[in-house]
Amino acid sequence: MRKPNPRFPIEREDIERVMRRFYRVGPTLDVIGPQIEWELETYGEQLVDKIIEFWVEVILYNNINFVPTMQMSERSRRSRIDHTHVWFAELGKIMDEELNSIQAVAWQSLQQGVFTNVMHLMRQQMASESKRSTDGPTAD
Repeated sequence: MRKPNPRFPIEREDIERVMRRFYRVGPTLDVIGPQIEWELETYGEQLVDKIIEFWVEVILYNNINFVPTMQMSERSRRSRIDHTHVWFAELGKIMDEELNSIQAVAWQSLQQGVFTNVMHLMRQQMASESKRSTDGPTAD
């Protein structure tokens, strides 16, 4: 059995509480609300479960290379790339309300590093997909 990362003062229940609240209030948010609503309609609760699974791996098990099995749509990737600061701010507000200050600061600082890496990977993936679609089929 794996042991949780002792450097983070956050439990699985904290991660679940924050993420479930974020996706519960998310559709009402101005800038990213329509995107969150679309994702929930498209993927359902599976989306929230995958996001929770991602943060559990990153926070509790220090698995920064963990990639959820759910494939993110180009629309979802674009929203996160274009509105990173909004995603940070809105999730940060919920962390501040749901967690103690040490937990919130620890998760928010980790989130910025992880999000930077994820955004880089998303941009690469989108560029690769764009290149494939413009190159067209190859002749044998």
